[in-house]
Amino acid sequence: MNINKYSSLRETIVDLQNRSFNNSFYFKNQKLNCLQTKRSYLPKDIQIVEYHRFNDTVSDSETVLIVAIECLDGEKGYIISAENTVENVKLLQFMDKTKIKLRKNRILARKNQNS
Repeated sequence: MNINKYSSLRETIVDLQNRSFNNSFYFKNQKLNCLQTKRSYLPKDIQIVEYHRFNDTVSDSETVLIVAIECLDGEKGYIISAENTVENVKLLQFMDKTKIKLRKNRILARKNQNS
């Protein structure tokens, strides 16, 4: 999983969109909801592909988190959250129940280590 590969949130969003993570999601009523399709997802319906954290450049006291996700129905997108909110705690609890998608190169590396 990639962490802090980018220097800014904007750069992250542009790259994710270039890789077909085009949908924006928001968290409400214990579900991830897609702005574009109006579909709702439970933790069992999605996988975390990667995430990135950024400090707010103005105050340096708030951290912003962006999570790229793939849904089992094929939708791909991202959710952005500030870490210092009550709703974010609920989002993190939701994400804790979500599977993390392993990349093929990591699986191959693990196989080679066990050989």
